[in-house]
Amino acid sequence: MAAAYPFCPACDFEIELDELDVDRGERIGCPECGVTLTVLRISPIELDIADEEVHEWRDS
Repeated sequence: MAAAYPFCPACDFEIELDELDVDRGERIGCPECGVTLTVLRISPIELDIADEEVHEWRDS
């Protein structure tokens, strides 16, 4: 198991992910704030707020 701990770009929560179980472009939810995230890169895992969520978070 190749565990990684990237941070949510919306709330800075450290998310535990397995590099072997995620794919580039996959969408996941942050367990802390609930925002939808997109996996931009696998090694190391890099996350960004999914397109449909960007406007919502920036307008707040």
